[in-house]
Amino acid sequence: MQRSRYYIYYLLGILFLLVSCREEEIIGEGTLRLKVTMDGDVTTSTVTRSTESLTDKLNENCQVQIRNSEGGLLRDYKKLDEVPETLQFLSGSYKVEVKAGLNVPATFDMPYYEGEAPFTIKSGSAETIDVNCAIQSTVVQIVYSDDVSETFKDAQVTVSTSTGTLTFDKAHPDVLGYYILPSGELELNWQITAVAQNGKTFNKSGTILQAERGVKYILTLQRETTDSTEGGGILTIKVQEEPLRTISETIVISKNPDITGNNGLDLNKTLFLNVNETKELNISVRATTALEALTLSCEQFKDLGGLPLNSFNILGIADNLKEEIKAAGISCTSEYDVKKEIATANLTISPDFIRKFTDIEREVVIKLSARDANQKLKEEKLDITVSNAVALTTPIGLEDIWTYSATLRATLNLNLYQPSIEKLSFIYWTEEGNEDESLRTTIEVDNATGVKEDKIECRITDLKPKTKYYYQVKAQTQQTESEICTFITGGNSQLPNNSFDHWSQNGNAWMLYDSEVEYFWDSGNIGTMNDVPFNAGANTTTNDNGSVRMETHKLKVLSIIKLAAGNVFTGNFVETDISAQTAELSFGRPFTDRPQKMSFRYKYSPQTVGEDFSKEGYITKGETDIAYIYIALINGSPFKIKPTDYMFNKNDARVIAYAEFSTNETVNEFTEKEITLEYSNKTVKPTHILVVATSSKYGDYFAGAVGSVLWLDDVELVYE
Repeated sequence: MQRSRYYIYYLLGILFLLVSCREEEIIGEGTLRLKVTMDGDVTTSTVTRSTESLTDKLNENCQVQIRNSEGGLLRDYKKLDEVPETLQFLSGSYKVEVKAGLNVPATFDMPYYEGEAPFTIKSGSAETIDVNCAIQSTVVQIVYSDDVSETFKDAQVTVSTSTGTLTFDKAHPDVLGYYILPSGELELNWQITAVAQNGKTFNKSGTILQAERGVKYILTLQRETTDSTEGGGILTIKVQEEPLRTISETIVISKNPDITGNNGLDLNKTLFLNVNETKELNISVRATTALEALTLSCEQFKDLGGLPLNSFNILGIADNLKEEIKAAGISCTSEYDVKKEIATANLTISPDFIRKFTDIEREVVIKLSARDANQKLKEEKLDITVSNAVALTTPIGLEDIWTYSATLRATLNLNLYQPSIEKLSFIYWTEEGNEDESLRTTIEVDNATGVKEDKIECRITDLKPKTKYYYQVKAQTQQTESEICTFITGGNSQLPNNSFDHWSQNGNAWMLYDSEVEYFWDSGNIGTMNDVPFNAGANTTTNDNGSVRMETHKLKVLSIIKLAAGNVFTGNFVETDISAQTAELSFGRPFTDRPQKMSFRYKYSPQTVGEDFSKEGYITKGETDIAYIYIALINGSPFKIKPTDYMFNKNDARVIAYAEFSTNETVNEFTEKEITLEYSNKTVKPTHILVVATSSKYGDYFAGAVGSVLWLDDVELVYE
């Protein structure tokens, strides 16, 4: 096993421009070199169930915060690539805080690290700060001995704390499990479930005492031979501890290279050039390790620019081709400072080369790609529009297109735009407007609010759902017409049986559908009513005069008393896991529209939590139970939910929009409530929708109050 110290990254060359609040006291430049390492030995081979490497995951799940001497937050970066090359600060004392990985009760994805370090900025100083992040996770690895593999055709080990559970199996022998031990908790509970070759099932459980954070526990599953012929032996677990906070080596991953324009060239904006205009363009590339490639690509390089290739690595091309490209008008200088570990490249595109593209109105796209020695890649593009037009219509993306509204966009040619005299407007229409221009709508752009640098935007409303629209920007002094662009508005569908008027029975269980509506909603009824280990008469979700009534019950599962919260969700009940005394659910139904809000009517009668169903860290004895309703739009596969193994996570990358509501107040009459979805990703459509309601928020953890009742009715999606 290779053991290593995990870094998260090496933030190198972050420049702090130290400026004063008073003009008469100018403070000079200072530099801060911020090095962050992850202190914790973990296996660097296959350690997760994902194909993505652990180091890349940590890199993407790293929060860097910089605070002042009073604790005030000054900078907050969610991942390494968000940290800019240059930051501005006053002289003074600061602190860097770093959190990397997943701070969740139990996961196979990645460990969790924390670290912080103070630093002081002085006038003209150059500081180096090393933030050493200690692993906070307790790590578990299961090893299956050869005799177990031979004797048992299947073997699983479940390891749990009071808040999180993971199940390990023989199919993933190298997987590591990461746990965050609750405050004051020093135990890891394990349970073996194995099936011998003759079909006999073996179960055994135990506890690891005095468990600690920052320690890996290697549990070796082995067989003790006996004289019995029943199963071939007795299963045991050997526990080995391995401290993780011992440094053996440091692995460094640099941030992606940066590609930036100089002398006013902004690669995030379209560069407008008038016909026959020319200018020199300068682009810089910086990297925290040696640059291996700087590739330029353009479909018109050969035909218009006179270059030998349409795509080439200017740092690695043959000398004769490099000279030919330089003679045509593109040159590059580069260097690598080994001591500072900084690579730079400066690219120059000459005026003579640009002139070759501006003879007529056209669009040119030059793609730039920088790759460093760590195989980190950064891509940018230079969009050039050659035109004598004042404004050009811009295609809009999904983030601008909704059901009843859209934001129209255009780009300004700042060389020609005169804000004092120019009137800008958008014209938009449907198919009917192609035949009859009187059906077209014109809306003027407010220069004060609708023009931002070289961008024009205008929001239009009262559109029709699922309708194709055409639009075009107009400038009063513009002689030529701008391009016409199109978009299609989103849908406005509602959820089937959203008033809960349709019910049927499956055995003893009430189901939220019938012959008139599709099977879209489900509850836990089928598990609590139709599976043998559960007591009868425990429909936790029922019909109450056309609304859904959810009640938290006390159920007897085999010889164990457990709490079952009333619930309803869009998805389906998959199966009951009798051995684990839990169930598996599929959360989410196919859905592709994008609502902004969800409204519903509810009432709630909460009860007080007793000692039997109290859970520290969630809800405890004497507290009032909590109703919980939430909606999530998902881009990807539905969530497979199993309380003993995996739960819904609103921060999962598949969740593109989310809203929730919870209350512990008694509401005796149906009350209308509206919650607003927050979109984390507006550039993709959902593939599934998840709506969940429960009478006890922490029922998944068997915590809550028996007798709490939540009523829900008239769930409606609101579109804008």
